[in-house]
Amino acid sequence: MLDQALSHLPGIGPERLRRLHDAGIWTWADVCARPPPPTVRLGPAAWDAVRCEAERCQQACQNGDLRYLATRLNPADRWRLLAEYLADATFVDIETTGLTWSSQITVIAGWQDGRCHTFVRGENLDAALDLLEQARLLVSFNGSSFDVPHILRAFNIPELPCSHLDLRWVCYREALRGGLKAIERALGFNRPPELVGVDGAEAVQLWQAWERHHDAAARQRLESYCRADTLAMRRIAVELLRRRGCAIPPETTDDGSAGATPSHAQNPPGGEPVREYGRDTVPSPSADSAIPRSQPDFARLRRLLFEQRGNADR
Repeated sequence: MLDQALSHLPGIGPERLRRLHDAGIWTWADVCARPPPPTVRLGPAAWDAVRCEAERCQQACQNGDLRYLATRLNPADRWRLLAEYLADATFVDIETTGLTWSSQITVIAGWQDGRCHTFVRGENLDAALDLLEQARLLVSFNGSSFDVPHILRAFNIPELPCSHLDLRWVCYREALRGGLKAIERALGFNRPPELVGVDGAEAVQLWQAWERHHDAAARQRLESYCRADTLAMRRIAVELLRRRGCAIPPETTDDGSAGATPSHAQNPPGGEPVREYGRDTVPSPSADSAIPRSQPDFARLRRLLFEQRGNADR
């Protein structure tokens, strides 16, 4: 599925893409193995450029370099990343103290490895870096404009340690316009009754109620709202892939979640120990499944972050 993304190859527009398909060229491997079809009207040098990019994409796919693929693919083909890496996707949403650029993050929720993790300002927010470091493909909704810039500023890091896909624009290509909740409704998804009508503005008020008055009910509502956004993104992603006829991982249920486990769950008898991400737990990956990290060194950046905050306290 992913290797059928050809529209980003140099010189390949809609008409040439159609002619490639007519000539039986559908994948990167086909491009690398075949001479240029006469109908495509590309000279040897131009076809070499096409083949070189196809080879780079093949290599990136083999190496698990999702960052390269996410930045190179044509926007119309980025849904293929979800199709290939849905099981490895981490869905993230944030809430903030306001709706401006200077606002601070209050809550981060992240769906990863079948569990939803929550991080709260003043308690365990920095532990969200662990979640980001374990992510292969980070999925947000409108995150390119909002969530990601806030995350980079909050943690004082120059870039994400993983590839990023903005689900808003994947939806846009599928003629699903508007905000996350509008798209949920268009697809027939319903939120729990207690969260219907909650929006970003109310999320700000909920945080203020918690911060100023220690209103536990407001905090719980805020966290539930943030988690609901991450689950909504996954449900939408699953539905988009179903519409395209993609195979959905068998552990994914009809509501778009994949075997959610309550955050208070204990280790199963004889099972693998769990690693704390903050308030929630997640199975610790084996050494064989560890994902090579690209520069910069985020573990070092995290230490520097703590050192900077310690110096500021002095």
